[in-house]
Amino acid sequence: SGPRLGVKSIDAGTIHTCVVTLTVGTETTGTTAYCWGRNNSGQLGDGTLTDRRAPAAIPAIQYSTIATGGAHSCGTDLNSQALCWGQNEKGQLGNGTTIRSLTPALVAKP
Repeated sequence: SGPRLGVKSIDAGTIHTCVVTLTVGTETTGTTAYCWGRNNSGQLGDGTLTDRRAPAAIPAIQYSTIATGGAHSCGTDLNSQALCWGQNEKGQLGNGTTIRSLTPALVAKP
């Protein structure tokens, strides 16, 4: 039997959805985040502003949880660090700026 794919965390916003999948293989366990839907502010985290009708992977980071907002998303990685991406005009990404991010950005430590 090969690797199994399951859902670890899922959240649906108004215009986009994100999921963390859990892949269990014979030697490794990994998690990958995927988002799909509207991407006008970079809320899918894939580095583009392209709307996706199917799940698009958020590259390079393994996640344990994920959550969606109106036009932004946040997750925690396997080291319990918070990351957010997407719309940021009110500072909702928590990175000390008001500039949107098309890819995950670390939340500033309090």
